[in-house]
Amino acid sequence: MPQKSISSGLTRFWLFFLCTIASVLFTDASALGIEPFYPGGSNPDPGVIFCDDFEDTTALVRQGRYFEYDSAGGNFTLTGNIGVNGSKGMRAVWSPGAINAGHLALAFGRNPAANQGIKSTQDFREIYYRMYLKMQDGWNGDPYKLSRATMFSASDWSQGMIAHLWSGDVQYHLAIDPVSCVDSNSNPIRQGYNDFTHMAWLGLRAGTTPLYDSNHDNSWYCIQAHVKLNDPGQANGIQEFWINGQQEAGRSDLNFVRSYAI
Repeated sequence: MPQKSISSGLTRFWLFFLCTIASVLFTDASALGIEPFYPGGSNPDPGVIFCDDFEDTTALVRQGRYFEYDSAGGNFTLTGNIGVNGSKGMRAVWSPGAINAGHLALAFGRNPAANQGIKSTQDFREIYYRMYLKMQDGWNGDPYKLSRATMFSASDWSQGMIAHLWSGDVQYHLAIDPVSCVDSNSNPIRQGYNDFTHMAWLGLRAGTTPLYDSNHDNSWYCIQAHVKLNDPGQANGIQEFWINGQQEAGRSDLNFVRSYAI
């Protein structure tokens, strides 16, 4: 079953999974999770703060799970028998010309914008997250966006930084595309969500696997990402990702938030 897991974390952060992912929360050891370290698994790791295999029958949006879900008019749905080993998963349907196939949003850590967050009294500066992805047999196209980790700095969804994991302008390939949203005085300058006029793009790095071409359909891929905020005043932030255990792209010289007091 497709699932994602998150360990460690970024302060005031949330994860925004778009379109084609498979993931979700479960609560007991009988769930069909494929990772033994998940909460309720056979070998739970206290560093894992969230994991979802979609076998949970409770609402997608609730305390301890996602704080936002957009089905895009029924194009992004929890579906049986389409996950790993015939389990449940999230299915996204793209039609020609579509620009949105839905999303799930997960909040964790101290957070001024999302009330249904996980470990909402803790601060996180680093996360790893994992998801399983499969394109149907005969897939042709590039969905462009997959996920992003971002930090809310205000209740209106203003952001302090963004770590995109998407195709960007690189056809068929996933890429890291980090963004800083603080000024030279280390103050957040974004006004609301996706305020493009106040984004400093730090430089895209594309992966090596043409994941979305027709030669990579009808197979499951494990996608793992790592994001770490820079230390105050230093350009040592990290964003990197792997596909099936092989590193695709990464940077360790990022100045996401300058000296912004997290």
